[in-house]
Amino acid sequence: MPHRQLAWLEYTLLFFGVPLLLSRPWGRALPQAPEILLLAVAAPCTVWLRWRRRREGGFWRGDRSAEQRELRRLLRRFGLAGFGIVALVLVAWPARLFDLPAERPGLWALVLLTYPLSVWLQEVVFRAYFFARFRTIFPHRRRMILASAAAFGWVHLPYGNGVAITLAFAGGLFFAATYARSRSLRLVFLEHTLYGSLIFTVGLGGFFLLHGAP
Repeated sequence: MPHRQLAWLEYTLLFFGVPLLLSRPWGRALPQAPEILLLAVAAPCTVWLRWRRRREGGFWRGDRSAEQRELRRLLRRFGLAGFGIVALVLVAWPARLFDLPAERPGLWALVLLTYPLSVWLQEVVFRAYFFARFRTIFPHRRRMILASAAAFGWVHLPYGNGVAITLAFAGGLFFAATYARSRSLRLVFLEHTLYGSLIFTVGLGGFFLLHGAP
C-alpha cells in the first residue's frame, strides 16, 4: 500500500475509528482506563519517533528563540482564554465554579499532580508523532493544525458530551499552532498542562469523565 494511503488509513482508524468504537455500547465492554489506552498508543509512537529522528536530534526542545517567542504568546493567550473559561462556567454552570477544590481539595491536588503524565502522553501522540507521521498528507501548516485539532477533539467522543469535544478541539487548535511554530514538545506540554489544570479547577473536569457529563 502506498505511503500516503497507509497514512490516511492510520489517521482515520486510529483517531476516528477507535474513539467511535469505544463510544458505542458494545465498545464500552473494552478496557477503557484513559491512561492505559494512552500508554498503549504513546509507547509505539515514541519508539517510531526515536527511530525516525535518530539523526535529527530529539523532539523535546525546539529552536530557543522560537520557544521564547511562543512562550510569551501562549502565556498571553492563556490569560485571555482563562478569563473566558471562568466566565463561561460562571454563566452556564455557576454551581460548579471551583467545586472540586472547594469540596474535595485532596482529590483536586491529586489530579493536578498526576494530570501532567497524561498530558505528556497526549502530546507525544497528537503533536510530536502526528506532525512527523502525517506531514505527507497534511503538508500545509494550517491543514496540519486543523487535522491535529480535529483528531484531538474527536478522541474525546467516549466522554459522551459535546462540551468535552468542543473544548478539546479548541485546545487542540492552540496546542497544534504552538507546536507548528516552535516544534517544542516541552512548550506545548506546558500549555496543555495549564489549560487542563484550569479546567479541573474551575468546574469543567466532570465533562472529562468517561460516559457522560456530570
